[in-house]
Amino acid sequence: MGIIIRQATISTVFSYLGAFLGFVNVSILMNRWFTIEEFGLREALLSVSVIAAQFSSLGSSASLVRFFPFFNRKGKSDGGLLSISLIISFCGFLITTATLLLIQNVVMDSYSEKSTLFREYFWVLIPLTFLLLMNLVFESYIKARSRTAFTTFVKEVFHRILITVILILFYFDIITFHVFILIFLSSYALTLVFYIFHLQWKGELFARIDLQYFPNQMRKVYLNYSFFSILSGFSNLLIAKVDILMVGYFLGGAGLAIYANAVYLSVLIFIPAVAITKIASPVIARAFKFKQINEIETIYKKSSTTQFLIGGLAFILLWSNLDNFFELQREEYRQGKMVLFYLGLSRVLTMLFGVAGSIINISKYYRFDTITSVSLAIFTVISNAIMIPLWGLEGGAIATMLSLTLFYLIRAQFLKAKYDIHPFSKQTLQVSFILILTFIISEILPFALNIYVDTIYRSVIILSIVGFLTLFMNISEDVNRLYKKVLGILGIVKD
Repeated sequence: MGIIIRQATISTVFSYLGAFLGFVNVSILMNRWFTIEEFGLREALLSVSVIAAQFSSLGSSASLVRFFPFFNRKGKSDGGLLSISLIISFCGFLITTATLLLIQNVVMDSYSEKSTLFREYFWVLIPLTFLLLMNLVFESYIKARSRTAFTTFVKEVFHRILITVILILFYFDIITFHVFILIFLSSYALTLVFYIFHLQWKGELFARIDLQYFPNQMRKVYLNYSFFSILSGFSNLLIAKVDILMVGYFLGGAGLAIYANAVYLSVLIFIPAVAITKIASPVIARAFKFKQINEIETIYKKSSTTQFLIGGLAFILLWSNLDNFFELQREEYRQGKMVLFYLGLSRVLTMLFGVAGSIINISKYYRFDTITSVSLAIFTVISNAIMIPLWGLEGGAIATMLSLTLFYLIRAQFLKAKYDIHPFSKQTLQVSFILILTFIISEILPFALNIYVDTIYRSVIILSIVGFLTLFMNISEDVNRLYKKVLGILGIVKD
């Protein structure tokens, strides 16, 4: 768990720095400088392209992490695993592109009445899908080498600084919205170049496929795992993105923009979980290789406690300061307040289950993850189709919350049945007490002077309560160790 907490800490710092930049870019600059339809277009293009890229990988991105320990037998060599993944991904891209071209009229007709810009920029989907696909493959490859801090920096910090620059150019009328879209597309090519040069510099970029590492038996297992990962990964992404796409379909570009704004804010809560999962996955893969179930259970419980605590804290901070955030945005986006509440709550509930998804996906029972993911994707589509027309924006958020909660409950129950492990401990109750108490206190705090002073004083009180109780109750060894290390760096105590 040591390597996980170290890498996750660095990744989380970069992620939150990136989240701050993203908040400025999306929730302030784009929010004010783009029309609502332009804002919705960007989100629609990204949502469709991310789903298309995930499908195009044909499961190879997941297989990179799962099988890297088996291919990495001599030094830095990967036995050709990266080359295999790139070949498979390119074939998947060709299939996806052909599909997009075949259904383009259907897709454009579905959105054209509510978003004319989507029809105009439909062509962006193909190159954006390819660039996102290549980024996904190389990110997964570097992640398999337990080095996620670099990819997090490039993806979350460097890339968003680029977006800030081109937004400023747009604001001063140096570039048009059309040119903004072109440069936005090109920015993903630049991050891809960074990944490739990084691997070349580390001496970890190999083209030759060594067939001795890929015998018939391994090939069969690899392809079988990749096939199920296609369905699982695609379904998981569909669960995460379908509400945005369906809100856009039922409520138009304006509704999509408001909903997407709330979704983006809710993502801030989930950042630590993403960082921990990225680092935990290769460690779990190695533990399964050596049948170390106790090690997996330790990671499972600790990830649950850490994610639940940090996610709950992030939710309380965000909710308590939400009205102040909305003062910085267009008035229309205030309609998404309850959307954020339901989406934020769903993030916290899913973080309570730690790295359950990674454990199942890497285990021999990965087919179960596929079955439940596909089933839940269907459930999510149906529930959104029912609830969005009934309750509008809030309907999409409630449908997503119910779907994700059900999904993770099923996962946790499955792991209990197969490996007799679960994510809960006495720390779960302690964290629940801390979060509930802090939430109640945050709700009764009076407004102070202006939105800036109010945000600072609320945040300080909330952080102080959670921090003090967490350390006092000794809830997380990793958090306490990190706290002492920080004090040591500051010279307050000897590390």
